[in-house]
Amino acid sequence: MICFPLYELIVLSKRAMILHFLIPGIDHNSDTGYVIMFGIHSVFLMLGAFGNFGGDMYLFLFIINIPLLRDIFSEKFKELNELVVQPDKYEEMHAKLWDLLDWHQKYATILRGTKKVYTAVMFVQLISTCYGILFTICCIFMRNWPTAPFYLLYCFIVLYSFCGLGTIVENTNEQFTNEIYSNCLWYEMPVKEQKLIILMLAKSQDERSLTAADMLPLSMTTALQLTKAIYSFSMMMITYLDYEI
Repeated sequence: MICFPLYELIVLSKRAMILHFLIPGIDHNSDTGYVIMFGIHSVFLMLGAFGNFGGDMYLFLFIINIPLLRDIFSEKFKELNELVVQPDKYEEMHAKLWDLLDWHQKYATILRGTKKVYTAVMFVQLISTCYGILFTICCIFMRNWPTAPFYLLYCFIVLYSFCGLGTIVENTNEQFTNEIYSNCLWYEMPVKEQKLIILMLAKSQDERSLTAADMLPLSMTTALQLTKAIYSFSMMMITYLDYEI
């Protein structure tokens, strides 16, 4: 977004602004004023870009570790299966099963806490990103922001990245259920331990998923629905502005 105005200035001798805001007292039409505005815009753009990246990474870190919990759970199940087939190690098997139950409860607690913290944050992220996409499309149709396509691409990446976090949680929940039902030798256990497995299986089938303010599930399906709505808005703008593609 900085290179394009530089290209227009050097090659086309045309002064283009990086961002669409002015500062009182600085004449952007003069040489000195344009250089000052160009520098200020560049600083704000870099601060905004790295600030958004750092903020997004902070949110991502808490969710991308959820599949790691499932991997640890899977390894614990393998250890349990090794003990199940050894009748002389019932006490160890029983202790390992309770350890698995405790681990699964920790996973459920983390998931509840994550949903509680993220539900409002994700709603704000989705709303702000969608508004950014819509306004950027308007700028493209009105031809008053040359670098708008680059920002539009960034907004779509953010939209699908955040919705992808919800899909990661959904897939991890499904893998937890499959791990309990398919990879556990529950049929080799005594009836008492089988009942504990049933309780854990029932709990895994009703785990929490990430949502946006409890109104929309956070998933790639939601991202596709929002993309369709944005496409419909774009077609309406093309008709209204008589835009030539």
